[in-house]
Amino acid sequence: MIRPRVSISTKPPFTWLEPWRSTLFLLAGGLFVVFAGFWAVFAFTETSSEVVQDVVGPAGWALSFAGLLGLYPALSDGSPRLADATAVFAALGFVGATITTAGNLLPLVGVAGEPPASLAPLQLLLLLGIVLGFLTAGGTCLKTSTWSRRVGVLLLAPAGVFVVNMVRVATLGSTTPTWAPFVLGGGQALALLAIGYTLRAEASPADGESPPADITVQ
Repeated sequence: MIRPRVSISTKPPFTWLEPWRSTLFLLAGGLFVVFAGFWAVFAFTETSSEVVQDVVGPAGWALSFAGLLGLYPALSDGSPRLADATAVFAALGFVGATITTAGNLLPLVGVAGEPPASLAPLQLLLLLGIVLGFLTAGGTCLKTSTWSRRVGVLLLAPAGVFVVNMVRVATLGSTTPTWAPFVLGGGQALALLAIGYTLRAEASPADGESPPADITVQ
């Protein structure tokens, strides 16, 4: 008797983001170029545009978290637990960044008033995504050699720059020295652009594609 046996491999979560991961990081880096540009204007003219900056920055992080989720399918092949942790932190960061972006954008365009104070704790999700999301992604990449060592090191950079900025703000203040936000914002832009460029350079033609169903007749 001929009995077909059909085995269809299950796609891991976020597989649909794989073809977009490098583009998402490049777009995030582009937004941080704009973000750093606003801070450059402040550094040289002391003209503040923090309302716009509070939209551009979180939007850039939201795109970068989506890029981290696009890395998940490949990372999960080598270290499922670390990849799962990366996905959790990236997803939490995405939620926090998206809500923060919307909460700051709506008053800017006159659709709503100032965001309620109850939304402020959601920025903690943004912090978790930046620090722990990128650290676990970089550590997973270095451990599994899914990509080159350069990609792993670059994935650690956004968390490192962010921690340096947190220490600066806590000790000196948000705009002291005046050139620091511009320099650190530019550093984030370079890190995210480098991640996107390197991922694109190392991508294989099969990235983002799932294997066909394995059909055996016996």
